[in-house]
Amino acid sequence: MFRNRGIAFKIGFSVLTGVVWIFFLAVAANYWFSRRMILTNLERSAETMTRSIVEHIDAILAPIQKLTESSAVWLEHGELSESVLSSVLQDSVRNNAEIYGCAIAFEPYAYDPNRLYFSPYVCRDQDRLKRIMIGAAEYHYFYADWYALPRELRKTIWTDPYFDEGAGNILMTTCATPFYRSDGEIRSMKGVVTADISLDWLQHIVQEIRVLKSGYGFLVTRNGVFVTHPHQDWVMNETLFSIEGPSGQVLKEVGNHMIAGKTGWMPFEDPVTGAEGFLYYAPVQTTGWSLGVFFPGQEAMADITRLNAIVLFLGLTGLIFLGGVVWMIAGSITRPLRRLTEAVRTISTGNLDLPLPEPSSRDEVGVLSESVSRMQSSLKEYIHHLTETTAAKERIESELHIARDIQMGILPKSFPGPPECPRFCLYAALMPAKEVGGDL
Repeated sequence: MFRNRGIAFKIGFSVLTGVVWIFFLAVAANYWFSRRMILTNLERSAETMTRSIVEHIDAILAPIQKLTESSAVWLEHGELSESVLSSVLQDSVRNNAEIYGCAIAFEPYAYDPNRLYFSPYVCRDQDRLKRIMIGAAEYHYFYADWYALPRELRKTIWTDPYFDEGAGNILMTTCATPFYRSDGEIRSMKGVVTADISLDWLQHIVQEIRVLKSGYGFLVTRNGVFVTHPHQDWVMNETLFSIEGPSGQVLKEVGNHMIAGKTGWMPFEDPVTGAEGFLYYAPVQTTGWSLGVFFPGQEAMADITRLNAIVLFLGLTGLIFLGGVVWMIAGSITRPLRRLTEAVRTISTGNLDLPLPEPSSRDEVGVLSESVSRMQSSLKEYIHHLTETTAAKERIESELHIARDIQMGILPKSFPGPPECPRFCLYAALMPAKEVGGDL
């Protein structure tokens, strides 16, 4: 079918096919390289953003940890009167806006041989400070994580978030440091000094993370428990390992990396919306927790998608315009060829006097037109000579025919023979010349 089409069609089809292939290869290459570049820049931006937030959280928590540790050092040698302890606690809370409350909890009978519990606690109560004494039959603080863990581990710890019923009565995390005092040669543990941090400000910091339109951040403990997440039902109720569904396996993989204190970047599917994207995670050094920031892929690629749509639209528009230009050029080439073809077809019927279209250029079409014109003149000349030769031949043949008839008329047609010669026989053949060359 293609070989039977006209030259204009073949030229247009060949040119446009080549241009279309080149165009789509260029668009695909542009999309691939642009996507790679955007992902690289996105990863760098994610790293910068996540580390900035982690450093901001560390910058708030690290001084609080230093506060409990310096307080523990002071308690080893300072005066332990109840008024002094209360004053130290009030100053610690008043001078640190991030601290919700502080406590100095003593070992059983360590402060007063007659008192099992002794733990003064100062916390915020709206615009003022409130002082209470914690520890009672209904609140055995010796068994609480914030007390038992630093006592057993003999170092500063950050607890997982918990609701402190009986003391702070809010959702909080606690930094606790054990302190010791020497009694002669013996140095023994006397209690734990704590600083409580309300999770409200921490949740506010993480919730303030704005990543494009639907991106978000979340914070998990060293055990994978959600401290903050846009899906509020998960906070303190779910871990990275307890969520089921299509994203469950990915969450477990992410959870293993995050609780191990690793930093990474990986493809990630939002377990709530199912949106595809990327996750960057990094540890909070002070607490051992980990912050994750989700970057929605579709929104991250929105610019390159829009750019490729514009390029595709402009390319298709250009192809249509190019098609028109190619069609015009092909038409300008084939139009004189079509006129010349019609003229040759007419000449082939015997009309040698048909005027040929004048060539408008000296290109191949013009040369072909001149060649056909010369062929037309040669044919006319040849036919003229042929006509003259044929007429002369016909005139000679007519004269020979007349001479033949004269010669044949002279010759007798019957031979009766004499009666006295009955046995006489005559045999002869007369063949007159039909054509004569030269002189006779």
